[in-house]
Amino acid sequence: RTNDHLVVCEMDQAQREIYDFIETKYVKNFEHDSHAKVKNVLNKARLIRLRQASSNPSLLEKPIRETLMYEDYDAPALNYIKLPDEFQDDSEILTKIKNYSSNHVPQKFLATEKVLREHIIGHNQKAIIWTIFIQNAKQLQQYLDKKGIKSKLLIGEVEQSDREVVIDKFNNPENVEFQVVIANPFSVA
Repeated sequence: RTNDHLVVCEMDQAQREIYDFIETKYVKNFEHDSHAKVKNVLNKARLIRLRQASSNPSLLEKPIRETLMYEDYDAPALNYIKLPDEFQDDSEILTKIKNYSSNHVPQKFLATEKVLREHIIGHNQKAIIWTIFIQNAKQLQQYLDKKGIKSKLLIGEVEQSDREVVIDKFNNPENVEFQVVIANPFSVA
């Protein structure tokens, strides 16, 4: 039996400032650019960046290619086209992003830990956490590990044979090694 548990998380002030900046400066121009199409690689990159800002602003420090699996967005062009540096002239926002990465924990991580402690850990339950950004999966796993919550990753860079071992252990009711799996839906389809 499975239960979906939806938790709405408000962004903290620092994350909100970063998100609003990206939305205002880089995304809202879709409406004003008659040549812009959402399928355009640059526009797709901007939308990905906005999703990253809403999820975990520290993802903005890395190139898009390092934070997701390209097939996730069915955009082979992201593999070959050099994407422009969206923030090249925005040193103030770059400083905010760097400060966020080193001084903040995303609200989603805090809420995830709370739900796991209240409903999973110590309650003989298990949880699957779905995420699109693989870098987010890695950072969440590191955060949970620091908080004493063991988890396993099911993302593209995990070998298929290792994924199958994780799935088998997760499905085994006698497994006490971990109760949480952090997965990218495209890796375990």
